Amino acid sequence: TEGTTRQNETPMSARKVLGSIERGLNKVRHVLTPRRRVAVTADRPAVLGAKGLSNVSTTSSSNPEQVLIELRRALLSKGISCKQKG
Repeated sequence: TEGTTRQNETPMSARKVLGSIERGLNKVRHVLTPRRRVAVTADRPAVLGAKGLSNVSTTSSSNPEQVLIELRRALLSKGISCKQKG
């Protein structure tokens, strides 16, 4: 039985070679995997790519100009610059 267990074991040098190849492949995989962007740079604002998103809230105000003024004020207080189109 001692001879059969030794035949099934991988020799130490072969184990080192296989481990080295596996580490090399892991390095290549790590280099080729794209990184996630963790944070938006401070010099540019974040741009929302989705056009169909909306967050709807109700208001008791009947004056649309007053609502826009309040929205701009709230955004500026949070440090978000905005432009009005149209």
